[in-house]
Amino acid sequence: MRSKFLYVLICAVALLGCNQPKPASFTEVSGQISFFGNTLNLDTLVNGFPYRILAGAYDARQIIYLQRGETDTLKAISLGNGRFLNEGKVLSTVDFSARNISNVHYRLSDSTYYWTGDESNDEQFNLWHLPKGSDEPVQLTQVPYVFGWRWNESQNQIAYVVREGERESRQGSLRLRSLVDNHDIEIARDVPGLRFTWGEPSWKPDSSGVILPVLRRADRRYANLVYVDFSTGRQTLLTDSSRTRNGISVLEDWASPTEYYYLSNESGFLNLYRGNIYGRGGYPLTTFSKDIEEVHLIERAGQKYFLITLSDPLATEILLINPSGGGVLVRDTVAGQMEILDVAEYRALVRRSAADNPFVLEEWSAFADTFLVRPFMQLGDKLQEALVQSTIKPLQIPTFDTLAGTNTPRMLHAYLYTPLNPLPKEKQILLVQSFYGGENRYSSQIQALTAAGIYVLSPAPRGSAGFGKDFAALNDSDLGGNEIMDIISCAEFGANLLGIPPKRIGAFGGSHGGYATMRLLTFSDTVNGYRAEFPWGFGLSHAGFSDILDFYKRCNIPDWVTLEAGDPVLDSAKLHDRSPASHAMMAKGPILLTHGTQDQRVPIQGSRMMADSLMHYSKPYLLIEFSGQGHSIQGKENLLRFYQTWFQFIEEVVTGKFASQG
Repeated sequence: MRSKFLYVLICAVALLGCNQPKPASFTEVSGQISFFGNTLNLDTLVNGFPYRILAGAYDARQIIYLQRGETDTLKAISLGNGRFLNEGKVLSTVDFSARNISNVHYRLSDSTYYWTGDESNDEQFNLWHLPKGSDEPVQLTQVPYVFGWRWNESQNQIAYVVREGERESRQGSLRLRSLVDNHDIEIARDVPGLRFTWGEPSWKPDSSGVILPVLRRADRRYANLVYVDFSTGRQTLLTDSSRTRNGISVLEDWASPTEYYYLSNESGFLNLYRGNIYGRGGYPLTTFSKDIEEVHLIERAGQKYFLITLSDPLATEILLINPSGGGVLVRDTVAGQMEILDVAEYRALVRRSAADNPFVLEEWSAFADTFLVRPFMQLGDKLQEALVQSTIKPLQIPTFDTLAGTNTPRMLHAYLYTPLNPLPKEKQILLVQSFYGGENRYSSQIQALTAAGIYVLSPAPRGSAGFGKDFAALNDSDLGGNEIMDIISCAEFGANLLGIPPKRIGAFGGSHGGYATMRLLTFSDTVNGYRAEFPWGFGLSHAGFSDILDFYKRCNIPDWVTLEAGDPVLDSAKLHDRSPASHAMMAKGPILLTHGTQDQRVPIQGSRMMADSLMHYSKPYLLIEFSGQGHSIQGKENLLRFYQTWFQFIEEVVTGKFASQG
């Protein structure tokens, strides 16, 4: 069923006796819209590359992906030169814009695709498969939420971890499912002190147990590993419980029948370790000062090697490592992000992207002294030119504080996107990303903004990933604090650099970034003893939360809230003060709130509560609800409506046609 688009402007003149924000007079969805008198081809920007890569399967010589059209279709294409994704074979005509799908794997023995997903964008994640010759996915489990899964080497059993219950009453269980007779049994349940969490189980080579990630007291600052023996259900803690932060995982491949490999950031960055199920902790095989993004064990001429990628916001390094001594044998660097879709023997199927390059598919073959790169797919020059509408420049921006123990200003990494065809000087607009910015990764959203002539500043405030554990932890228990000061510093920097007045500068973001956008627009000028103020012109918040305590009660990630914001009981006064809905009277400009009605990660009540608060204080806003959509907006028509809403809102605000309340 096609998702219905709901335009909701919550303020009734008859009931409130106030002047309303002017409702936007939306026409039918169109691939082309007018923005400041210029025609903007949204269809090309949104759907020029309508693919989301889900997985690679060397066994089947395939790429599995979703193609966006009138519906989102699950497809696969055989690897080979001279082919492109529009030539793929349809696996299922079910509309995946109404579903979530991830962690896709191909089972060679029965030509079946398995994944974690839901049925209605509600994040009730279960195991699914698509039997050979069938168009209809089949749900294999009936549980509230699957944290992660992995099958054994024979691919005839699946170990999966289930989350049951919520918050303090939450428990998890480890279960085994036979793919021979579909028999399903529970092996173990977690205990309050060591609770199962997101991550894939790693099977002991003899299939007698698995290693799982756990959290101590459900606290993401204390991630660990436990070994669970299938015969007894006994859990053995394998790692130190006080040295990692939201960063530990175990590899699928083991070093020996009792020795395993794992990633941990206990040194400050994600590095590779080797441990033993009969000991506590392990020893490091690498000591990099960048986070390991991925690691795979490959083999050439009977010799095993690690294929490792190291990432930061600028580039990705790919390395070949000797597993015994950890020495680097081969090293190469590529701009942007690199994702290893699958490996076979000494080859890796790699998808690359960067801020100025949406898609490249390659095969990297590892030799003793070099990598041999074979291209499979890339965009043609014409499409590449249409999809990249800006020049991109990395910046270092000084923020409000100094590095600990020094007088050196703390510097923040950012990218400035300069439109190829900016608006006239007197109309120029700057949008500042409020969180999850600073990545050298292609963003159709940012390119759509720059295609309209808008400048975009995408910084990485404290708390961002990619700079090590310590930087990521700088906003722990400080949600809405110094990270907000960072974005204000970046907005001031951008305003001075470009000469654009604050009335034409807006904040935008989604999820955590949606919260941050609302927080920026309602910031009361002082936090943690620091003072800052920026008179934002407007804000664009998608899927944000506006009341932290209410968000904790409703969301499906309460441990994220306690990590980032603090204890909901002990810190309730602070969390109330850091909630944008508590300061709606301070709103500095109109706020556009967009949200999917099925969002369970950040429930829609967050945007509705903000709308209610803004209405109460006669502040201008729009609330747009996307019926049937989850935490992200999916589907061609929904995306076109989403961008159409953004551009119409921005133009009405900047030109003064958006009527204020009060």
